[in-house]
Formats: sequence, structure tokens, C-alpha cells
Amino acid sequence: MVYKWQNYGLLFKGRESFKNHKSYMELGVTFPIFERLKGYIQYTNGYGESMIDYSHSQQTIGIGFSLTDYFQG
Repeated sequence: MVYKWQNYGLLFKGRESFKNHKSYMELGVTFPIFERLKGYIQYTNGYGESMIDYSHSQQTIGIGFSLTDYFQG
């Protein structure tokens, strides 16, 4: 799910395994830095962020730059 609010972008991704009840969620926020450069903050929680850690639950926080604008149009 993606939502634009003023100059900020809010992103949510979630999934659930109904077989073993292991879930994953990702929250992200984009914010303007300069004209077309946007910052990005991401929080993840759950199982399976990658194939390496598919059976381990973990929480991560990331900070970076957004190269793709989800809100064109």
C-alpha cells in the first residue's frame, strides 16, 4: 500500500503465512531533501526479509535515499 500525504510518502507491505503463522511487515516513509532527491526511512519486523533469514524473526531500521518516486501522476 502506498499513500501520499503532502510532500511525504507512506509505504506499507505485509504478508502472513497461514500454515505456520509467520508474518512480515515493512513500513517506509519518504521525505524531501532537495528538489528531486528524497530520503527514505524503513522499519521491518518479522520473518523472511530475505531467503537467508526466512526462519528467523528480526527487526531492522534503515535510512537511505529513494531513487524511485512511487507517486508520479
